[in-house]
Amino acid sequence: MTMYRLCCVLLFFCSGCEAAAAAAETIALQPYRRQIEITGFTRAFEERTLAAEVSGRYASVDVDVGDTVAADGKVAEIETTFVELDLAANRIAREKARRSLALEEKKLARLQRLITQESTTEASYDEAALAVEIVRLTLAELENEETRLQERLKRHTIIAPSGWRVIERFVDAGEYATASEPVVTVADYRRVRIPYALTFEELQLLQDISQLAVYLSDLDQHLPVAIHAVAPGFVAATRKIEVELVNAGPRTDLRGGLRAELVLAGRVEEHVFEVPAVSLLSRFDAHWLMKENGQRLQVTLLGRRNNGETAVIAAEGLAATDRFLADPGAGTNFPVDQRETE
Repeated sequence: MTMYRLCCVLLFFCSGCEAAAAAAETIALQPYRRQIEITGFTRAFEERTLAAEVSGRYASVDVDVGDTVAADGKVAEIETTFVELDLAANRIAREKARRSLALEEKKLARLQRLITQESTTEASYDEAALAVEIVRLTLAELENEETRLQERLKRHTIIAPSGWRVIERFVDAGEYATASEPVVTVADYRRVRIPYALTFEELQLLQDISQLAVYLSDLDQHLPVAIHAVAPGFVAATRKIEVELVNAGPRTDLRGGLRAELVLAGRVEEHVFEVPAVSLLSRFDAHWLMKENGQRLQVTLLGRRNNGETAVIAAEGLAATDRFLADPGAGTNFPVDQRETE
């Protein structure tokens, strides 16, 4: 029985020491820097609507909305039957011209030998030389025509930048294509633009940050960004400056419409500080901090941060050098409702 009483006394003594140590721990006030939270939404870095350059019937449409453009960039093709027939006719005409040129060059060489022997007239030689030049010009014209037809053939295939996403499709296979009509709209979501409207003060705060990042709440991740463009003018209705941020490197998991939260650290507020929420004693709407000597200082609770773990307080006469008990309710006889429980 005596041993039991001794254990109880020791346990009570140790508990009292721990409580006293917890109560004696102090904290310093942290100056409060007002945070400015601005929300924007991601947009494609670049967007293009591709149009048909030639007329004809669509032989194939290889992409649909949401698809990523393949490495070859092909999104649709207009049938090439007539262009290929023109190219075949051009090949035949060029072969005929080459053979004619070879024959005319032989005639010219023969007349060259005869004229040195004074066995033919200069008029005959001039006619042969002219015939050679005409065939050469004809061959050059046909080669130029081949180049034109090859370029036209390329335009039967609608090409988009590789890796871009299809956001709208206007045609289907089998439909008739008219030159200049839209085929698809594609956008580059590997990089995204995030537009904001900022005051001049907010713009200065933004430009002072060395490593910018926004929080994508939909993906629960931070995205490193950089300033892409700052408008020299301002929006008259809001008196704000348009600013665009862009992510630092290409990614594959981005899209339009993602919420991007930008947090700017504003100026230090005078007589406003941050403390752990547990450092406050509260009763109804009144709040106090406690010094080591037991003196209580009433403060105004302005709000909470970090999921309620940090309290933002204000009071006249507070200074960053002041120290208060870290957990004034530990080991004391204060009622429960005098602890910060909200």
